[in-house]
Amino acid sequence: GIRDALAIARTEFERRLAAITDDDWGRPTPCTQWSVRQLVNHIVSHEYRYADNLATNNSGYYVASRDDDFLGDDPHGSWPRGVALLDEAIAGLDSLDTTIRFLLPLPARDVLLVRVFEAAVHTWDVSRAIGFDERIDERLAMLTYPLLERLIQVPATQAFFAPPQDTLPSTATPQDRLLHLAGRKP
Repeated sequence: GIRDALAIARTEFERRLAAITDDDWGRPTPCTQWSVRQLVNHIVSHEYRYADNLATNNSGYYVASRDDDFLGDDPHGSWPRGVALLDEAIAGLDSLDTTIRFLLPLPARDVLLVRVFEAAVHTWDVSRAIGFDERIDERLAMLTYPLLERLIQVPATQAFFAPPQDTLPSTATPQDRLLHLAGRKP
């Protein structure tokens, strides 16, 4: 289920986070506007920002805090604190079917699927930047792709998910399809 997918996505990111050296923080990433540190901050911020969105059922903080620094002086320690906050917010939900005011109203399970998608793709970005294993767990790609394929067509989400301009061959792997949907060139 979605909790298992979130756990897998987090474990995959944690492997990359542990591999980042002091020399890696300033490296460029496939997200051309971000260094490794800025990208890691973005990934870590999602734990805090999604936690607030689920706990308050209001996306104001989620949107307003997008560029805030969540790493501070403790880039490795900020991650588990964010994980704990998101887990607490998930536990506080009546149901994963609860409608959440996210970028558009979605069931909590779909909001978490977006979180898993972002974690998977940005973990790939970190991997590419630091020369780490670039494989995305196939289960994450297969679970998140259908939702993102739908969301990418919704005008309210296009600032976050821009539709790809080219097509992939039918033989593309689930990872390649997911990365393509996210605007990446594997």
